[in-house]
Amino acid sequence: MPAHHCMNLPFRALVPALGTFCCLTALAVPTAISDGPENDYESWIGRLDDGRLLVIFDRNPDWQSGDLYRSVSEDDGASWSSPEPVITVPGDQATLCFQQLPDLSIHLWYASNESGDYRIHAAHSADAETWTEDGQVDLGWWAGIDYYDPTVALEPDGSLTMCYVVSGLGAYVARKPAGGSWDTDRRLVATGGQRARIMKHGDGTYVAVYHKRSGPSQYDYDVFLRTSMDLDSWSPELRMTTNLNSHDPFVGEMCDGSYRLYYAKYSPPAYNLFLRRSWNAVDWDPEEQVTSDAVNNTQPHFLAEPGLFHLVWAHAVSYPYDHDVYYENSDCPAGVVEDLQIALAGDGVLLSWSHYEAATFKIYSGPEPYGDLPQLEGVTTETELLIPGALEQGRRYYAVRVVH
Repeated sequence: MPAHHCMNLPFRALVPALGTFCCLTALAVPTAISDGPENDYESWIGRLDDGRLLVIFDRNPDWQSGDLYRSVSEDDGASWSSPEPVITVPGDQATLCFQQLPDLSIHLWYASNESGDYRIHAAHSADAETWTEDGQVDLGWWAGIDYYDPTVALEPDGSLTMCYVVSGLGAYVARKPAGGSWDTDRRLVATGGQRARIMKHGDGTYVAVYHKRSGPSQYDYDVFLRTSMDLDSWSPELRMTTNLNSHDPFVGEMCDGSYRLYYAKYSPPAYNLFLRRSWNAVDWDPEEQVTSDAVNNTQPHFLAEPGLFHLVWAHAVSYPYDHDVYYENSDCPAGVVEDLQIALAGDGVLLSWSHYEAATFKIYSGPEPYGDLPQLEGVTTETELLIPGALEQGRRYYAVRVVH
């Protein structure tokens, strides 16, 4: 049974460092894309070629008869259309994702047990309004095996990479070349992995995240991460949480090339969203709490694009049978600084760059800034900045753009 059932800055790290900047401001007050008495849970957000934001989500009144609905925004998330059905067939439809392909067709993958076993199904649309069901996706599994929870990454060459879960076995991956068919190699990513999600970074690194049993109790779960360059050989697991009660991870690339991981963690009295950041998918900053409600916030998914960062998740209005899909966005400009280097220089840091838009920066190596950097302007320049406090080799420092 799919594990969707709820029963169950803008910074540059490493010294020296090289890269561009992205900036995030504090998240705004969330918008309920779907509200009312319905139980609207898992969701996925994407930007269509015509400029609309599309969210598809699972409406599941009793956790065993879900259908898929969609809502669109034509004003960058300021307002959303009333939910309309996408897939409404017998059985339980859940655990979904979608991508718009280079030919502009929109493809949806989801789990369904309409044939008896839970299998991954597909559908497509030309306009996100009228949908055609394509049937089951053959991934090489035999009758009686449930496989579900697809996450599909679109690669630059038009090929697709899917991570999915096989009941009782774990997380697996499959590939589909552009214009071709899904492979049936049944490549294992993580034994016991659930809610598996995959991304491909711009540098070619695949990152898979998932939660799995991490303690003696059947309800002890934590979030884990593995990386690969070829989908066959995977790094040792990184354990991303240790509280024995974290799940629903989602990882993606930010507009500055950094990695960001969201997940739901039990923080009494409820599950709330947390995040961690990294520049290499190996060294991760301490977690940061994103929501702090007295009711559950779970199932995060985000879209990072130059200009805007979009976050959607499931917010429990009245657990377990009334959830709303929540949405927030924040600024995320890219390319503020190009080819920036940060290096230690005595009691300060040395910054150099090839292009700079006027701004104010702060230096961080933890929650509190070391000090303000003066406003700088110009191109192909270099300056030494004295920062209060001792800077140490081997520590991670961040230059954070402050937006006024």
